[in-house]
Amino acid sequence: MIESVYQDILESILKALVNNPDEVEVKRTLDEMGVLLTVKVNPQDMGLIVGRKGDMIKSLRTLMRTIGLRHHARVNIKLEEPVGGDGGGHRNTYQPRYPSRHDRDATTASRSNEVGMSNAPSREPITSDQIIGELKGEEGGLP
Repeated sequence: MIESVYQDILESILKALVNNPDEVEVKRTLDEMGVLLTVKVNPQDMGLIVGRKGDMIKSLRTLMRTIGLRHHARVNIKLEEPVGGDGGGHRNTYQPRYPSRHDRDATTASRSNEVGMSNAPSREPITSDQIIGELKGEEGGLP
């Protein structure tokens, strides 16, 4: 009975965390390291189980080890990878919110060509001496 406690506790916690509680499966096996709880969930719920930077699964492992210590057993949790191993497809469907700088520069250049700005005469930079000369009304000021 004590052996199934680990499995029951972990299963009830996981069912409370995920969006698809009917697809939560926890299998218990004994090996030389102690009790191994293998968790299988819906691929879309994998991120909820792992958590940001792995904090959620780390907390679950700590909790289960603590319960195991109380019963003089070492308890480990293993997550089964979803088929394809892409975590529900989130990595492959990433779309950046804003275009990269390179994309913006290319878009701006194509727009300037459409308007005809590429044929505009190029100007040389204006120096501070030219600006001062223009303000004083001297020759050699701004062109």
